[in-house]
Amino acid sequence: KGGQPVLKIVDIRQAIRDIVKFNLAGSNVAPHFDIPDDLWPVTADIGQLAQVIANLTINAKESMPDGGNIHVKAQNISNMRLDTLPEAQGDFVKLSFKGEGAGIPADIIDKIFQPYFTTKKEGGGLGLAITHGIISRHKGHIHIDSTPGKGTIITLFLPVDAKKRKPDAAEKIARR
Repeated sequence: KGGQPVLKIVDIRQAIRDIVKFNLAGSNVAPHFDIPDDLWPVTADIGQLAQVIANLTINAKESMPDGGNIHVKAQNISNMRLDTLPEAQGDFVKLSFKGEGAGIPADIIDKIFQPYFTTKKEGGGLGLAITHGIISRHKGHIHIDSTPGKGTIITLFLPVDAKKRKPDAAEKIARR
């Protein structure tokens, strides 16, 4: 669950759709995708990245017990420079998961990536801690924006190999 990643250049366009749909199957939460055909391949361990996508999808689904929508958007970010994160420099794929759940109260938002923290009656509270660890080991970044009563957006920034920014240059990920 999140050891050192075995990094490859991978095209994640279809994998995102497949993993989200699989984790929403049988639920009353509908996925909506905005993933461009020219999305750059990322440098990732696809097994670990699949775990991240599954964790975020499951959390969004569980935050909407009466149903709703999850919006998954991906985009290329060229020459990103963040003063607040000096290591966040270069080309990234930005991947956002927006759920329409209750949102995360301000008094707990700083705790959500801590191991074993949970607001659920069942579960170990490891999903977001594992997600954070995986993204960090990929030299990526994770950001959360939540408004109670309006929902949550979790955004991932995944590094791109600047020499292989064309989807054709990436290893295709087989459908699961």
